[in-house]
Amino acid sequence: PWSEPAVLRGTAAEWPAVRAARQSDEALVEYVKRFSKGKRVAAIVGQPEIGGRFFYSDDMLGLNFERGQSPLEPFLDRLLRDREHSSPIAMAVQSEIIPEVLAGFEAENKVDLVPSNVQPRAWIGNRIQVAPHYDLYENIGIVVAGRLRFTLFPPEQIVNLYAGPFEL
Repeated sequence: PWSEPAVLRGTAAEWPAVRAARQSDEALVEYVKRFSKGKRVAAIVGQPEIGGRFFYSDDMLGLNFERGQSPLEPFLDRLLRDREHSSPIAMAVQSEIIPEVLAGFEAENKVDLVPSNVQPRAWIGNRIQVAPHYDLYENIGIVVAGRLRFTLFPPEQIVNLYAGPFEL
């Protein structure tokens, strides 16, 4: 077990999903759709005014986004449609268990860095920002398409990080 963060470039370079993403956004979406079979996913959506930053509302009495359910296919189609828009609706599917929503994807796109009983999860979205927070589990982040920036804080900074969600 590792005791500090590490960047492992190229870990998923040969994944079929990564190869599809290198071809085009459309190729990746078609690849992912092969596995979805109409499954519904939990999605969060924020108006363009939030600039992709999911957070609390200005009065801190609610959230600046809405939660809902959607079949994955139209969610992916909307991402494609809005990708060149300068101020798109912020959209994210977060922490969906891959074998439940994309059965078979995990078999074609494996990572041998975790035990086989750990269920992989998917985060899919457009240009969004998530406030610094504490994850309960250790993570391996694999970027299939686009860019993702992780900002890590040392454990002694837990007292300074978002521990929410606050009760609304």
